[in-house]
Amino acid sequence: WTLIRERLSVDSIRVRSFQARVRGAAVCEVETADGVYVVRIVPRGDLQSIVARNHNFLGELRSKLKTGGPPILDLLPTPVFQASDDDTLLFGETRLPGVLAWTLAQGADAVPTRDAALKFLDDIRLQTNSAIPAGCDRIEALFSSDLLQIQNATFVSPETRRLLGAELVAIRDVFYEAGVEAHASHGDFGPGNLLVDPKTGRLQGVIDWDTARMTDLPGIDRLNFEIQLQRSKHSSFDRSVAAVWQSGLARDSLAGFSSERTRRALFEAAVLRYIIRSLRYPSVYREEAPEFARALEWLRRFDLLIGATVSAE
Repeated sequence: WTLIRERLSVDSIRVRSFQARVRGAAVCEVETADGVYVVRIVPRGDLQSIVARNHNFLGELRSKLKTGGPPILDLLPTPVFQASDDDTLLFGETRLPGVLAWTLAQGADAVPTRDAALKFLDDIRLQTNSAIPAGCDRIEALFSSDLLQIQNATFVSPETRRLLGAELVAIRDVFYEAGVEAHASHGDFGPGNLLVDPKTGRLQGVIDWDTARMTDLPGIDRLNFEIQLQRSKHSSFDRSVAAVWQSGLARDSLAGFSSERTRRALFEAAVLRYIIRSLRYPSVYREEAPEFARALEWLRRFDLLIGATVSAE
């Protein structure tokens, strides 16, 4: 606590909350005379690099966004300090107002939150958009970290790893041929990472950017958002994936893409990214593996696996 006080350059702090997370870190809120801050306390281990990524990406993204554009910066935490205490790392950032969006009512009462969330995605796309032409080596970079994550997930069955890797390569080939309008992404954009006004549903912040990318496939965040909203209704991942496609939400999310093959590739990429994200936490993957398997089988049954289509062609 002395170290936190020194890094915030204040004489005293008051601890408002302290949560020990199952995945290994602690998150606390501290109040000072000039504001409230969130401090993540991370012991030695793999989680340090994950939390550090959130901290560092926020700084990079804030420096890239235009101050004269839409007020995106007001919706992002500001990194304040990084410190170490022996093997423990501490990361401090400003505490944004609001409550997590998943605590609010669903349905009609959630419309203001949904509209604000989609506007945020549109704004961040416009401010970070960059064209990657067909045949460009930068296409490879959009998939390299996912392929490495699959390769290192030795706790996953060889057949599942083979399928995930083969499908990602097939999706990569689609964009290698067509090019893509890439932009920054959050990576886990959903009600669990959105802070909203509890009375109005107005968006007040977007947090937890540890899965973010400065350059990513378009539509990934929007599709992830739709899948997470469906999970609040259907609970299982596979049923949520099916609902997003069959209800037309996927087509609405990808309306700007004229090619049916491109839309299918982006939809499958969003589903695979959701699965691959869980590979950072083996216990999480194991718990949801049956739902992931059923989702992949559903994609296969409805001819939405790009790799299967490519081989057939």
